[in-house]
Amino acid sequence: MSQALKWDVTGTLEQARRDLKVAGMANQLLALMIGNPIAQVKAPAMLNPRFEADGIPVRMISIELPVDDFDAAYREALSFPDVVAAVITVPFKVPALKFCTTLDRNAELAGATNLMMRSRDGGWTGSMTDGQGFLTALKAAGFDPMGRRVYMAGAGGAGSGIAAALLLSGIAALDVYDPEEEKSKRLAAALGITCLAEPPGNLSGYDLLINATPLGLKERDPLPFDLSTAAPDAFVGDVIAEPECTRLRALAAQRGLKSIGGLDMLRRQIDALYQGVVKAVQDNIEGGKG
Repeated sequence: MSQALKWDVTGTLEQARRDLKVAGMANQLLALMIGNPIAQVKAPAMLNPRFEADGIPVRMISIELPVDDFDAAYREALSFPDVVAAVITVPFKVPALKFCTTLDRNAELAGATNLMMRSRDGGWTGSMTDGQGFLTALKAAGFDPMGRRVYMAGAGGAGSGIAAALLLSGIAALDVYDPEEEKSKRLAAALGITCLAEPPGNLSGYDLLINATPLGLKERDPLPFDLSTAAPDAFVGDVIAEPECTRLRALAAQRGLKSIGGLDMLRRQIDALYQGVVKAVQDNIEGGKG
């Protein structure tokens, strides 16, 4: 029930309903955790015990959607009668935006969403919690980004949310590189940051180095950037949650650099995800669903 891997979307969700009924939870609404790949996600395991303990009639299930036919598959998922919310991970945070009826300020600035909530009228509100989660984790680790210079590899959904939060926190400058140049150009146009045509050859001028790419999910992935030229007091942020200690973070530790990872970011935003799903549940119950 907690993990679904193929793309029979309706069949997967119908099976989830049957599994819940067998487990004695027949009247639960559904929140989706979507991505590709999905095996690394932690949110359902963190959120479902809270829903159960608090008596919230919803359960989150993971479902992997196809990259090439995402629109059709996601439209099918959102139209399933019991689905009231979705938490979104790579690589769908930007393409999911088109399914939102309204956006909160963070999602609007980032041009991406990682949380969608069904309103009582059937519309979908998009939110972006990645940036605040990353920013809170940074500060908890002792790094204040105000007035600092930042380099970020990756300008997808997570990177967009992080960029928006960092700008609002008062950083001095943000340089971004993404091999898919249209992504970094879009982010630069939206936020007024610097889009790099190629990765910087020397990282010594940056206080904060961020990996906002999927590099690190697989053991043989190349590094998103070379830490050999990093300043001795640079701080490293990696959005990858699994493995918790990526090669990038291991190398940072070898060089005496402090770092945070994707699990730190998730832990700091889990309350926002919980509250968003609970609001969607309440709105839909008040609107006659459930």
